[in-house]
Amino acid sequence: MSSIRRKGVALWNRLITIGTAGYDRQTQKRIVVTNTLAMLICLFILPYLVLYSSQGAKAMAVPLLTAFPMFLLVMLTPLMHRFGSNVAAWYLLALWAGFSVLYNYFFGRDAGLQYLFLPGSAAGILVFGVRQVKPAFLSMLLGVAGFLVTENLFMTSAPFIVISAEFARLMYLVSLVTSFALIFAIVYFANLQAMTADERLQEEYQRSEKLLYNVLPEAIANQLKQQPGKTIARAHESASILFADIVEFTPKASRLSAAQIVELLNALFSEFDDLTRKHGLEKVKTIGDAFMAAGGLPLEQPDHAERVGRLALDMIRSVERFSGMAGERILLRIGINSGPVVAGVIGNQKLVYDVWGDTVNTAGRMETYCTPQRIQVTTAFRDLTCDVFAFERRGRIAVKGLGLVETWYLTGVLAEQKPQPDQGKQVSRLSA
Repeated sequence: MSSIRRKGVALWNRLITIGTAGYDRQTQKRIVVTNTLAMLICLFILPYLVLYSSQGAKAMAVPLLTAFPMFLLVMLTPLMHRFGSNVAAWYLLALWAGFSVLYNYFFGRDAGLQYLFLPGSAAGILVFGVRQVKPAFLSMLLGVAGFLVTENLFMTSAPFIVISAEFARLMYLVSLVTSFALIFAIVYFANLQAMTADERLQEEYQRSEKLLYNVLPEAIANQLKQQPGKTIARAHESASILFADIVEFTPKASRLSAAQIVELLNALFSEFDDLTRKHGLEKVKTIGDAFMAAGGLPLEQPDHAERVGRLALDMIRSVERFSGMAGERILLRIGINSGPVVAGVIGNQKLVYDVWGDTVNTAGRMETYCTPQRIQVTTAFRDLTCDVFAFERRGRIAVKGLGLVETWYLTGVLAEQKPQPDQGKQVSRLSA
């Protein structure tokens, strides 16, 4: 049964989507509704065919001969979409109005067929859509006019059709049920469209929210939503900046395919992203094979330097696992500095949260002049974390644009290192 049901659903979906190709999304929705109503009308014609046949082919020859062409003409509704977005809607309404008047003439008011104008008048808003009020309103007026005309002019059945009171009563009940069923279907589809549109809108909203919070820090994203168009920039008196770069990535990349390069960088930087979140820090950006993260912004963090130091140590350890992907060992250079910065969002398209200042430039220089697979830091960073981390003094090095700068290598966490006889010269507790 499940297989038959799936095939039935697939067939139904194919029928109601006929003619949607080439139209925009809103028009496609109207076309699907128009096709669905046409298919429903065909289904509701079948009980009348059975009802007419029960009275004998001779007695109901005219209604039967009229019903079969009606069935076929309604089935052709989906083919009308090729001539224009509204052609099928007008075509279906014309069939509805014409055949409703004709059958009311056949059977008279007592058969209750005049009630079929009620769902037809309501269907206009679905087949034309809320953006086309005039044709929808016209279809409603057509339904009112049809109901009043047939209710008052066709008091009895046509002279060539003789029906009993019992049959007229049965016709009345069938017409009433059919009318209510069609009204239910119309209201159902109207609410289904509204619910589907709301769900899609909610999905799009959630997707855009997720994208926004992936691009910008949460605090900045919230501020941007509350104050759209306002320049967002804030000075932070104390923050820590980390730069990491893959050593000699260009020659390594030349030996890999484009897909392998993307796969390697994606895997490596995804690992860095996870570590950044783990330590409660902000990833600022990636540029090629370089990675930048920051602590102490956009929200203040008293322990931002310690967090950044632990991130750097984790990055050095994690990069070893990715060496196999490149077929050779991958090495990092990491530079860290602490100090005042300015952070904010620049531009109004492709928003980017960035950090500026001498602290940032110096952190970048620490990475550039660093030894592979080491973490080079400034004295400012060392002074903030000397009670947490162990450092090895590198000494004064010439840095472009900065002159001679005292630098240190971050070697680990003090609590995790075993004391060594000669380590007193290296740990940061002792003066250089």
